[in-house]
Amino acid sequence: MRKLFGVAAAAVMLVAGAAQAAPQALLCQQKVSNREWVMSEIIFILDDAQGSAQVYDGVIAHFVGKKPITAKLKADGKTVTWDVRVRGGKSARTGTIMYSATFSADRRKVTLYGAPRGYDNSTNVRGTCVEMKDEPGKKRKK
Repeated sequence: MRKLFGVAAAAVMLVAGAAQAAPQALLCQQKVSNREWVMSEIIFILDDAQGSAQVYDGVIAHFVGKKPITAKLKADGKTVTWDVRVRGGKSARTGTIMYSATFSADRRKVTLYGAPRGYDNSTNVRGTCVEMKDEPGKKRKK
C-alpha cells in the first residue's frame, strides 16, 4: 500500500481542531510491505480525559473519507481498536478490516495489527510515534 499522501498537512488540521480538550495527537510510522493491511503512516488522536480516540490513515482516506474515524480507547490508555469497511475494485464484494494498536507506556512505540474479518491472513508491525504539536502563529502552506 502507498504511503499516506499529505499526512502532515492533515495532522496539523486535526490537531488544531482538537486543541480545546488537549488530546494527544501522534504520528506513527512503520516499515511495511505493499501486501500488508497496515499503512506506513497513521495518525492517532487520543483523549485520555474523555476516554476516546480517533484514527486516520490511507485506508481510511481511500474507503471512508478525508476525516478521522472514531476508535475505541481501552481504559488502560494503551490500546486502540477500530474497523474499516472496504470494497473491492471492480467487484461488489465488501469486507471489514479490523485493526488494533498497542502503545508503550510513553506512547513512543506502537505495535499495529490488521486483519480482514473472517480470514486467516493478518499483519503485525512495529513502529515509532512522535507527538504532533500545533505551533500558534506559524504560517502554514495551504
